[in-house]
Amino acid sequence: MSESTKTVLPDVRPGQVWADNDPRIPLSDQRFLLVEDVTDLGGGPRARVRRVVQLDTGQWAPHPRSATTSIAVRRFRPNSTGYRLVQDEARWT
Repeated sequence: MSESTKTVLPDVRPGQVWADNDPRIPLSDQRFLLVEDVTDLGGGPRARVRRVVQLDTGQWAPHPRSATTSIAVRRFRPNSTGYRLVQDEARWT
């Protein structure tokens, strides 16, 4: 594959908060994900994420029913099937 045809992956780093862009989800039920780690164990880099909620203070807290999951880094793009960056470094309670 030549340099011009390679896909540039988004800059996903631990501590970032991303929002799910799924158009079927109303804004009131917006899903936010905290990136805990990024690894590449073959098959492309994957981000380990956990669902979080934003408090009135602007800080983030773990969602009551959150579980850690893994998402391909290539999906962290601001389109209808991806994610958009909300905060570069999360502030925690």
